[in-house]
Amino acid sequence: MPALPVPASTAELLALIRGSGIHSPGAFDERLAEIRDLPDEPIRAAEVLVREGLLTRFQAKQFLSGRHKGFKLGQYVIQDVLGQGGMGSVYLAEHGALRRRVALKVLRSQRGLDQKVSIERFMREARAAAALDHPNIVRIHDVAQQGDVYYLALEFVEGRTLDQLLERGTPVAPSQAVGYIAQAAAGLQHAHEKGFVHRDIKPANLILASNGTVKILDMGLARSLRSEGDNLTEMLDKGAIVGTVDFLAPEQALGEGEIDVRADIYSLGATFYALVTGRPPFTGTTSQKLAQHQMKPPPDLSAEDRTFPPELAQIVSKMLAKKPEDRFQNPGEVIAALAPWLSDASEQKVVVGISASDQDSAARLRATLAEAATKRTKRTPKPAAAVEEPVLVKRRSGGKWIGVAALALIGIAGAVGYALWPPSKQQVAQGPRTDPTPGPVAPTPGPDNGTPGTGTQGNPSVPNPPRANPKVTITSGADGLRIQAAKYDALISKSDGNLSSFRVAGVEFLRTGASLSGGRTVAQGGYFYYEKAGHQGLVKLTEIQQPSANVVEAKNGSFTVRYEFTPNGLTVTANNATDDTVPYYLLFDSSSVYDVANEKGEQLSVPASRSPADPLDPKWRTTTWLSGRAAVKVTDQTEDAATKLWGPFSEFRSQVWESTAKTYNRVQFTLEPIISAEVPKPVLTPGAVIVSRSGPARVVQTELYEATVDSDGCMPSIKIDGVEVLKANINVSRGVYFLPGYPLPFDIKQPSPTTITAQCDKAAVQYDFFPNKMTWTVENRSDQGMPFFVVMDTSVTGVRNEKDEWVKTPLSKDAGTPEGAGWGTTTWFAGRAKMKFTGGSKVWGPWEGKYQVWEASLAPKEKRVITVELGLTDAAEAGKLGDLTGAKPALATDLTLDSPADYQVYQRKTKLQGAMVVRGRMRSAYDRLELRTTGKPLQGTLPDQWREIPVADKARSFEATIPAPAGGWYKVEVRALKDGKVVGEMAVDHVGIGEVFVGAGQSNSTNCGQERIQQKSGMVSSFSGTGWQIGDDPQPGVHDNTSGGSYWPAFGDAMFEEYQVPIGIASTGHSGTSVNQWGPGGELCRWTAGRMTQLGPNGFRAVLWHQGESDVGMPPEEYTRKMTDLIRETRKVAGWEVPWFVAQVSYHNPNQVRFENSRAGQKKLWDSGIALEGPDTDTLTGDNRDEGGKGIHFSPKGLKAHGKLWAEKVTVYLDKELAK
Repeated sequence: MPALPVPASTAELLALIRGSGIHSPGAFDERLAEIRDLPDEPIRAAEVLVREGLLTRFQAKQFLSGRHKGFKLGQYVIQDVLGQGGMGSVYLAEHGALRRRVALKVLRSQRGLDQKVSIERFMREARAAAALDHPNIVRIHDVAQQGDVYYLALEFVEGRTLDQLLERGTPVAPSQAVGYIAQAAAGLQHAHEKGFVHRDIKPANLILASNGTVKILDMGLARSLRSEGDNLTEMLDKGAIVGTVDFLAPEQALGEGEIDVRADIYSLGATFYALVTGRPPFTGTTSQKLAQHQMKPPPDLSAEDRTFPPELAQIVSKMLAKKPEDRFQNPGEVIAALAPWLSDASEQKVVVGISASDQDSAARLRATLAEAATKRTKRTPKPAAAVEEPVLVKRRSGGKWIGVAALALIGIAGAVGYALWPPSKQQVAQGPRTDPTPGPVAPTPGPDNGTPGTGTQGNPSVPNPPRANPKVTITSGADGLRIQAAKYDALISKSDGNLSSFRVAGVEFLRTGASLSGGRTVAQGGYFYYEKAGHQGLVKLTEIQQPSANVVEAKNGSFTVRYEFTPNGLTVTANNATDDTVPYYLLFDSSSVYDVANEKGEQLSVPASRSPADPLDPKWRTTTWLSGRAAVKVTDQTEDAATKLWGPFSEFRSQVWESTAKTYNRVQFTLEPIISAEVPKPVLTPGAVIVSRSGPARVVQTELYEATVDSDGCMPSIKIDGVEVLKANINVSRGVYFLPGYPLPFDIKQPSPTTITAQCDKAAVQYDFFPNKMTWTVENRSDQGMPFFVVMDTSVTGVRNEKDEWVKTPLSKDAGTPEGAGWGTTTWFAGRAKMKFTGGSKVWGPWEGKYQVWEASLAPKEKRVITVELGLTDAAEAGKLGDLTGAKPALATDLTLDSPADYQVYQRKTKLQGAMVVRGRMRSAYDRLELRTTGKPLQGTLPDQWREIPVADKARSFEATIPAPAGGWYKVEVRALKDGKVVGEMAVDHVGIGEVFVGAGQSNSTNCGQERIQQKSGMVSSFSGTGWQIGDDPQPGVHDNTSGGSYWPAFGDAMFEEYQVPIGIASTGHSGTSVNQWGPGGELCRWTAGRMTQLGPNGFRAVLWHQGESDVGMPPEEYTRKMTDLIRETRKVAGWEVPWFVAQVSYHNPNQVRFENSRAGQKKLWDSGIALEGPDTDTLTGDNRDEGGKGIHFSPKGLKAHGKLWAEKVTVYLDKELAK
């Protein structure tokens, strides 16, 4: 719409409106004369005109911007924007004469062949829609051209697309889904009879109108099987994959020319599956989904949900058959199969739909429906006529109800692979949450957790179709009796009859493995504890029986535990027939369970710090244990129960739930699983402070900074404009923390959306967060002095005191001394970031050789407020810092990228495909964000073009996962635009999609080689846990901080030579360590598992373990057992089945080349399937070793040979994986 100057008066505004043509001549002035005292200010006048119905809000906004043309297309007056996409825009419009509202789809102008292609597809949609007149297909009213603008006028439908129903996080009830699918099938039957195939059936292309009718959208990909003159369409489709990958029929994925209605039936089956489960049938990358559509058997709904009717599941499976001839042969057959499951209300809708089919088909289907209705009448009393509740979608911008008939009509097709781009901003934008913090109670009730809620339940007056009896399955395995139900699964240990696992939505709630009674027994997740009559801590229940289908009983002398499993949970009855009072414990895993709440709404972080002698009081008798969308409600039903919560217990820091069985009495309690809907991520808007959960930690985000408060009350991270300024996890450092007494037994609470508190009897801290600062209220509650420390990262290179004295860091100054005057208030500089501390006592360093420490020395019973002001280094300060350090920092830009980092490698998902995460912030206003990736992929070429990154409206932070082909290095550029002008940009020069490996073990896995070596290919990089760098020695991120040589550069070069993709390394080992030091719960295990977590699920290919020299005297069975415990623990923490390679390692010197104990233990790991076979490095003797061949570590030659040995073993495995 061309623009004139912005109207400065109401008179100028009215002139624009008159010139726009949206009102007929004279009519506008007649209406205007009826309005008294129209304000002189144009904005206020526009508000009056909107209120009087002379303008829509959309029109008013355009006129106030000076726009006055483009409001009319033919007879249609544009009233609002419904959506925008790659092909064009969709508007709400009204026919000037008929006063009929339509969805006006306008083709975007293009050039050359692109314009020809777009017009052909546009007209194909028009021809298809015009040929189809059916109540279950959106109708076309008009197709026209005005100048070079093409547009369609489509039926405007008030309602919601089925994918918008799923966005609530709650699947559709099967009884409703049957009705929706049958109506869609009726529309497809009509299209089939007219010779059309839709080719893009999916939830987004099915709209549920307010009267309960389902209509098919988007005929842009429809193809006539009868037209012989559609040559351009044939050219466009030949060899192309047409459709949406989540719902694509196998024959479509192959780009086969002969596609018929059976492809639509497959897509409709995939849509059915998505409606009742909330997800498409197959998951993974685009390539993985395409492969699964081809080869993986269709999922069985009754196997996934044991309450889902098997007969109905068979119908869905038949729709999803791989071969077209194995599916229903036309949509009418689908309707007939679904007929017994239709409610009366849904049947009426389907009858209306099939009435538009040809007479023979309609007659057969009406007879089938009538027969099914008779059977339903016999089965249950006929209900009153059901009334479908109108389902509307609300536009966030205007607050009015609108239809979404054409929102799904915008995008015609996305290329599969790299060009498969995220949806437009309008589709993914989410408004800011008014309360970004999680609530203090259990997850929102809903249909998934068996409690009343607002989820889709189906109309209660409509009889449900026959359903299978809900059941629990109990099967015997190597580790015990495994119990599986729809909402949870559990495990009863075969070795001792105790409860060792209770999982909900994939989350393990119980913790096993803690040593009891001096190592005589090992804790389970739930157990009696007794140390008499031959029992050694944990009571082993050796007689395990299953007296009925859903009951397990375990006994041992005076103790009996009965487990009764139902679809909704577990009841445990633990009987004590001794003369003593015996406790029964549940150990909750603090690594996966984050909070516990009682029935009064009080909530604490786990582990809540209490001693067994002073536990939480009895109001915690009923507790809900929370982990994201999964939760477990524990109710103690023991008579006169004295439930206790205490902990943390053992090296695992478990939270202990305790109930006591009195003499000849019992403990009885229930475990009830709860699964809530996913909570959308809050949107960071200007001036906002968001506190959200990330595992057990809380993450604070503003436009300027991000801070993390851990479950121990410490603050290990502050990033200012993406620059990390703290150093945690070095020696005792936790970044920001109290000492002595670390870790202090804090209770963590969040009393307000922007406040976090940590309290115990010795100390307390309250963190208050603001957009550009924090205040820390620290309190020493003890009778001794106590320091409060801040340990700074080496990124902090300079400091200025209140006297404007500048000093290079690290330095030591005591503010309480004359020479330290002025150092109580300090401003610290880390490149483009700075932070000002007020309330300090002293600064000192270097600590641990290079780190700066800031300290507040608290006297006994002292309470002090520390202010931390955060900001960006200005030009003058950067100059001063440059003079001081010799390196002038670059100033902050409006756009900052936190991810990808330079030299970052992302693990590819298939041989040719992967993805990168683009995350950052934009300080100034913008309306569009774009990305361009250039470089050399493993196969093919990259399009040199900018693509939009979807972001929420007004969001200052952004994050998106962007598909990318395997290869690199890539240059990744991101730019922000406002009104078409670039207002911020940033580029990262080295980003790879390749192979990533985690290293662990002892000295020969770290930097203990004789000399540092370098990678030669330029394609190897290393990850320290905080940053990426070129992969030369010494490797960053190792736990022992060694600084010699490693095998990793040579390994990376060998892998690049084989696969021609960038190689990423994350080395984490510690020299001179036994497997005993790597046990679950220990520092080394947490260090390596933490690196795995940082890389994310499936974020690396495998762990390469090289260790054994320190355990040559350990029996093989013991080594295997302890390594198995380590591997399983890391897999549990990582959340996926991480592959581990274990090398053959035992070499000490030329006289002690190999020790069979270590080698036999390592081999047992291969033979048992726990680990994959690594290289035999005992074979590297002579000058491959340091000290002239006499040492245990490797020479430069040996390091290179070591790397090649690893590459040889890994390639055998990797070739098989890439061939899948």
